[in-house]
Amino acid sequence: SPPPQLVEDAGSLLITAMVSLKHQGAAFAAHNALQQIALACNSYEHLFSFPDQWASRILYEISSQETVRDSTLRRSTGYALGLLSLMRTQPSFASSSSAGLCQN
Repeated sequence: SPPPQLVEDAGSLLITAMVSLKHQGAAFAAHNALQQIALACNSYEHLFSFPDQWASRILYEISSQETVRDSTLRRSTGYALGLLSLMRTQPSFASSSSAGLCQN
């Protein structure tokens, strides 16, 4: 099974990349990678909490006054992509009728 620290670091790095990158193609690549890692977390009990932790981090950053002030519109795409990546991998979301609305 994947080492927890490696998975946590990879997810955090991808989120940082998504919200920092100016190139949308690169942000979409990071989004796809985060989605695959989050999906893999569902297969290992010791990794199951990481997607929720990452989502909490994104929500915290969105609501932080300093982050909002320093953020630009084009970089805000990364926040949306990050949350979408994580939502798509949640078992309760994946089985809902709303899941079809969020597919590529």
